This record gives sequence, structure tokens and C-alpha cells, in this order.
Amino acid sequence: MIIGISGAISSGKDLISNIFLKYNSVIFDADKNVKNILSHNHSTISKIKELFPTTYFNGVINRSELRNIIFSCEKNFHKNIKIIEQIIHPIIRDEYKKFISNNISKKNIILNIPLLLENNYYKYDKLITINCAKNIRKKRFLLRTKNDIFHSKMFELLNSIQISDDERFLNAKNIINNNKSIFNTISATKKLAQKILTK
Repeated sequence: MIIGISGAISSGKDLISNIFLKYNSVIFDADKNVKNILSHNHSTISKIKELFPTTYFNGVINRSELRNIIFSCEKNFHKNIKIIEQIIHPIIRDEYKKFISNNISKKNIILNIPLLLENNYYKYDKLITINCAKNIRKKRFLLRTKNDIFHSKMFELLNSIQISDDERFLNAKNIINNNKSIFNTISATKKLAQKILTK
């Protein structure tokens, strides 16, 4: 079974995905794949180096510098993020296809992909939707990164390219509430996992 995890930025996708490891599952983690691509995929590194030369350092793309370029100028954000997506997304899709093929014998495959619903490319049998209020997500994001103007703006820009909560919950059936404590979320995820994996 392939299970997609849908949630806005800092809603708890990593936490909930990792809980499924206890249920004979493997995780396709798009963010981890991006980090690997920026360090080891020579074609991608070359393309980004050509467009954003200051991001290239010691043979890899400096993710911190790339982040600064993308988020420091709000006016150019959508243009720059589109450029990066056009370079990286086709490779992520190839990695996704390989991962599915290599793990087809596994009982459960979890898709932890930030733009899962925005991208219509990825297929799944069940969808888990995370409910987490924006103010809580922003607080968690700033605790994880840095509580300053730059990262506050970064959160808002990333949030702006995701679908709205109304769209996300339109046809949602398997919902996890992540507005309370981590213990509540873990308990709710385990209950849902047992429910959907035994059907």
C-alpha cells in the first residue's frame, strides 16, 4: 500500500511519517532527496552554479546561500523558486519511480513530499491529511530555524505556494490533529495507522 502524507509547511509530516516505520513501512522523503541531489548530482549542481554562481562551494551547492537568494528578495521569489523546481523536480520524480520500483515488495510505502497535492504526479492508495493551525506551524518553524524577520518571511513565502486548508481538507478522510502535544499526535497517528493498515 502507498500512503501519502499531506500537510502544510511545519505541520508535522516528518514526525507522522517516521511513526509508520514501526508498521513495516519505508519512507520516500523528498527533502532528503533534494539535499542529496544538491551534493551529488553533477548535472543539477552545474545548472544551479551557472544560474546562481555564489551558491557553488567545494563542488556542491551551498543550501544556505541558495536559501538566501531565493528568500531574501520577495519580488523575485516566485521566479527563483520556479527555476529551482524546474531543475530539481524532474530528478525527484525519477527518484520516486526508482524508489517505488525497488520497494514494491514492501508492505507499506510512505510518501513524505511537501507539494504532494500541488503536484498531481505522485500516486497513492490512501491519503493522510494533517490538521495544524497556521500560527502553531509558524511557531514551530521559527523554533526549528531562527526567530527573526528573514525566517518569518521565509515561512510566509513557502506557505503561499501551498494549497489552502479548505482545498486540503475538501475530500480528506484520514485526518490527524497536530494542534496539541507531540504525545497526542503520536497516539492519534498510531491509532490511524492500525486502522488503515489492517483494512
